[in-house]
Amino acid sequence: MKPLTIPFILLLVFLPLPTLGGQKIASIEIEIVSGGRSPSGANGHPSVKPDERLGERAVSLPAEINQIRNVLPIREGDPFDPARVEQALSTLRKWGRFSVVDVRERQAADGVHLRFLVHEGYLVSGIDIYGGYPYLSRRLRRMITVHSGDLYVAEQAQEQEEKLETFFERRGYADTEVTFTPRLNDTKRTVDLVYRIQRGSRYRFGEITVVGNTVFPYSYFVSQINPLFAYEPSRFRKNLEKIRKDYQGKGYLRARVRLKDLGKDAASRKVNPVIEISEGKHAVVVFEGNNRVSRKTFKKILPMYTERGYGRYEIDASVEAMRDHYHRLGFQEVAIQVDEKELSENELFIRFIIDEGPQTRVKKIAVEGNEEISDRRIKKNLITKENGLFQRGTYQPRTVEQDFKDLPRILKSQGALEGEAVDYGTTFNRFHDKAHVTFVVEEGEITRLKKIEFTGNPSLSSRRLKRSLLLEEGDPFNPEKLERDEKEIVLVYANHGHPYAEVTSELLRDGPEATLIFHVEEGTEVRIGEILIVGNERTLPKAVKRALTIRKDQPFSYRKILESERSLRRTTSFRNVKIETIGLTEKESTVHLLVKLEEYRKILLDFGVTYDTDDSFTGNLTISHLNLFGTTKSGILKLTGGRDIQGGEAILRDPHFLGYNFELSLSGLVEREARPAFKTLEGGGALTFLREFTPQLTFLGRYEVRRTVFRDVVDPTDVSQEDHTTSKFSLSLHYDKRDSFADPQKGYVAFGGVDFSNKLFASTFNFVQPKGYFAHYLKLGGRTVLMNFFRMEGIKVFGSDILSRNERLFLGGDYSIRGFDEDGVGPVGADGLPAGGQLLLAWTTEVQVRLFNNFKLGFFLDSGSLTDNFSEISTASLRHSAGVGLRYVTPVGPIRLDYGFKLDKAAGESVGRLHFAFGYAF
Repeated sequence: MKPLTIPFILLLVFLPLPTLGGQKIASIEIEIVSGGRSPSGANGHPSVKPDERLGERAVSLPAEINQIRNVLPIREGDPFDPARVEQALSTLRKWGRFSVVDVRERQAADGVHLRFLVHEGYLVSGIDIYGGYPYLSRRLRRMITVHSGDLYVAEQAQEQEEKLETFFERRGYADTEVTFTPRLNDTKRTVDLVYRIQRGSRYRFGEITVVGNTVFPYSYFVSQINPLFAYEPSRFRKNLEKIRKDYQGKGYLRARVRLKDLGKDAASRKVNPVIEISEGKHAVVVFEGNNRVSRKTFKKILPMYTERGYGRYEIDASVEAMRDHYHRLGFQEVAIQVDEKELSENELFIRFIIDEGPQTRVKKIAVEGNEEISDRRIKKNLITKENGLFQRGTYQPRTVEQDFKDLPRILKSQGALEGEAVDYGTTFNRFHDKAHVTFVVEEGEITRLKKIEFTGNPSLSSRRLKRSLLLEEGDPFNPEKLERDEKEIVLVYANHGHPYAEVTSELLRDGPEATLIFHVEEGTEVRIGEILIVGNERTLPKAVKRALTIRKDQPFSYRKILESERSLRRTTSFRNVKIETIGLTEKESTVHLLVKLEEYRKILLDFGVTYDTDDSFTGNLTISHLNLFGTTKSGILKLTGGRDIQGGEAILRDPHFLGYNFELSLSGLVEREARPAFKTLEGGGALTFLREFTPQLTFLGRYEVRRTVFRDVVDPTDVSQEDHTTSKFSLSLHYDKRDSFADPQKGYVAFGGVDFSNKLFASTFNFVQPKGYFAHYLKLGGRTVLMNFFRMEGIKVFGSDILSRNERLFLGGDYSIRGFDEDGVGPVGADGLPAGGQLLLAWTTEVQVRLFNNFKLGFFLDSGSLTDNFSEISTASLRHSAGVGLRYVTPVGPIRLDYGFKLDKAAGESVGRLHFAFGYAF
């Protein structure tokens, strides 16, 4: 061997070899494993294991492979990075479409070759639950954690059996059995999950045994448990807790109520509970001198009751709780003494002797040392308030101290950046029921914004950014508004393709003036990549994409993503919609959208019965096809039958007409209606356009044509009751700012519109009909809401046309002026029946007070006038009623029982009328 041979070999050994991390990605190959029936796991349920995927058939699906390739955050020619490869695997798993995702790496001279293997999983297309009576399927669905659109996992689907069984067991259905059967569709690779519930029999209550009770009679326990109801564990536990609280109310503060033995008898299907009572000492608790705080309030706040004890700790803590409560009410000089006596071994006497003292209210708040900032602006930000007609300004030293500490922040918010709080003090009148609070401040110089500038913002103009700011040039500088404006600028950029933008600010002061500079780092421009849709077994992908307000290759926008979610929900084809981003967390320049859908079944049946005193019973049957041919269009058939109305309506609804974000509906109608003054048979159709600009603002455009045939006409010569055709156009705007549709507490709703009818469009009449209403809700307290409603509607007829009665306006009844019969307010015809009018004015004031749970009490005053024109409005045309009503609030509106009294009762009229109806009267 030559001398250089050994060193050369050693050199080869110790030289670093090429590593995977230093190479590039030479190629990316994607293989989708699909086809055939998925292998079966336990009990024949489809299940896919990683080692079984190669037994499937590898298929070539160019479109899908290209979509997968586009989703991957790596490309051929990129430097090989194991972390980026792991990110690619995470992206594919997050897609929620593949049961197995794996990658094979092969090193070669030209780089690393990656081969991604993905196994198409089965997706849950629907969940059917049978045998769940008396519980609705919707409620049972909330018990399970599998949803339509999820990747099917056999073990997870089977776990839902136990959840459903537990649900029924807790409600007293012993030995309930749930069987799970999957229905596979190998063509679509979907699974329907079918759960069949075999409810067990319910146990009834047998003998109830009570041990240790000396307070209540045995019948009390029987009435609390109520053996007429079947045994239900959750309800039974609540009954025991109610018994314990009743003992506490009787003074047995440490009473314990426990179930010693349930006594289940499988043969008789009965439970024979043994309830053990440990009463403890009886505490006689007396409150003296509590004129302004009720005993009921003390029971809610005192530790003696909340922590169930009468020891020294609980008594002392209760005194502190009482003192704190009085201080909050303004009784700063309250004195509380406790008198304890051991009456016997099992009885304790506790007396709280309370000297409430004067209730101190804040008569005036004075601010000294402020020159430019007004007292009003400072007082507005204080916790302490002056006592007045609409607010209780109770004096509390701790809130005054907190206000003093907070004054520098308040001054800075008004531009006094060096503002300080110097001193504060309080003086009282001789009776100590009025307080005068004084704050002394050093305002210093007020800094105002002379100019607002932006740097680093080539994508968005400074003018556009300024429109989003709370701060304006010329205003005092406010650090709190600045913090909000920085966030708002980031949000504006996130809605214009730059979600990674960062914003900092700099304030350059020059005496009392300052220049505010926002430094913007826009970051990478981000565009939307692939739109991945899962859960759309019946819905065509193009129909889903048509509903989205954001498209592939468009700039990223948070706002448009939220709008897209709302747009998909508005189609009514999906039970749930969620749009997630892929790549945003990793700050990729291309972000993909994952649209996760949970579809409703195709056919939805809705049956209901309503009753009101005007129309009696009315039945409604609605058959809806929610997703015609997978296009998210709906076909609806409505059938109505009752004493006064019978009819049917067919509706075709397209929530995104021609791909635009407005809804089109085409409907046909046949209806027979009986009103107090006429009976009609109508047939016709309508074309409706609905555009939702925001969740609050909606525009509606409608063209309607109807043919009306009068039935049972009393006077056949009456021109106003001739058969006719009405063809009209309607335009309206609706704005809703209420906090709730079913039970509004605050906010307002406004509607304005106009109808046009012209003989040029096959109508019998020429008229214009403006209409509008406004309702305002104001919360007066914790349980009280004041509602004011005003409605105005008129019809102006052109030429010599005479409106038929069914086209005229009517007033009175369940849904307008209560106390009167249906259509009972306004002109009367020669036949003695309501003739209707052409100008309607109505207003309502109502005070609603919540009683308990969903029950409310309402006091109302209704007024209205129905005439043919303004000149006829007079005290004689105005009718008034007042009354009281009980409401039960449901998720879709209240059930009302109202009685209205006529305040201007005419001769021969009734005193008033009882109204039973669903929904509000306005």
